[in-house]
Amino acid sequence: MTILSSIAMATCSICNSSYDGGALFCPHCGSARQQKTRGLYGGSVLLAIALLMLAVLWRIVALAPSTAERAVVTQPPDQAAMLVSTCGPADSDKITNVSGLPGNEIRSLVFQKAKVRAVFSRADSPSNGWKLQGMFDVKTRTPLTADRLAKRLPCASANPKP
Repeated sequence: MTILSSIAMATCSICNSSYDGGALFCPHCGSARQQKTRGLYGGSVLLAIALLMLAVLWRIVALAPSTAERAVVTQPPDQAAMLVSTCGPADSDKITNVSGLPGNEIRSLVFQKAKVRAVFSRADSPSNGWKLQGMFDVKTRTPLTADRLAKRLPCASANPKP
């Protein structure tokens, strides 16, 4: 095997004759060898278009509200939570189920220092929150009048009465 046989052969684009790949001119017709021209910017243009499309898509997704933002429905606070937020935590907080059925629960908040028991029940379902049923004396279990309640637990007078 010689050095010349390892060189690739080229074909003239004018006369279709084959000649040595290293020659600059066709030995048959004398035309200059045509070089294959590469697209210098083709890949860069495609990359720029792809990046631009990605930026536009990112902007569209960023402007769309998320599912969590659309699904937020604020529930009004229940009356037991309002009492605890205005008067502070109760000394005792008990939930009892009267009949064993869901939604038939009673919640008792006891404020020992004021000698007041606040009784709440669920309206229809647990999602509706606690509704105030009454304010009672801890020992006698009798309902407290508005005047007595205002003296014993002044912070409770801001909450709605049953």
